[in-house]
Amino acid sequence: MQHLPKMFLSRLLNVVLVAGVTNGVGLAPLLAQAQIAQAHTTSNHSTSVAIDSAAKPPSPPAWQNLTVEQRQQLVQQMRLQARDDNLKRMLGNAGFTDPKLQDALVTFIKAEEQAVQPYRDKGRKLIEALRSKTLTDAQLAMLLNDFRAAAEDEKQRRTAAQQALDKQIAYTRNPRLEAYLRLLGLVGDEASLLVGTESLGNGTG
Repeated sequence: MQHLPKMFLSRLLNVVLVAGVTNGVGLAPLLAQAQIAQAHTTSNHSTSVAIDSAAKPPSPPAWQNLTVEQRQQLVQQMRLQARDDNLKRMLGNAGFTDPKLQDALVTFIKAEEQAVQPYRDKGRKLIEALRSKTLTDAQLAMLLNDFRAAAEDEKQRRTAAQQALDKQIAYTRNPRLEAYLRLLGLVGDEASLLVGTESLGNGTG
């Protein structure tokens, strides 16, 4: 699916966030509202419409015309944009207003999101194994060993990635920035330790 026009995405995202939508449910009418709002910004005069059509990228397809996969991609694209925008807003509110710093952290998070996926996949397999009623202890042990090995690899990869980030933005020489990044969980393991046993409330079953 082609990328949607950024102006349209921003308008659509604002509508969705105000409505409190966190998944695809109820998104179709909101998409329609956003498209109507976009349409009203163009002139009714035929000449103006022709000029606008030549200058602007084509409008995204209607929600009802998208496949399930395209809808999932759209929701994912909106989620990622919301995450990036929210991070920049949080950094700005905390006093870290340098655009280069903000962009570096957004790029870092995007790279981490992709790099950590193999480790997450191992974890999902282990969770599914725990839910299984037919898996033997020997089979579960093999999956557990795979998960342990993946965890060690992930620790090393994450350490290297954070060292590269430090060379770029020198966060270890800025106590306020380092403390902020650690509490957000972007670097270090302190944030996960702060959660403690609270995650047990979510369970795996």
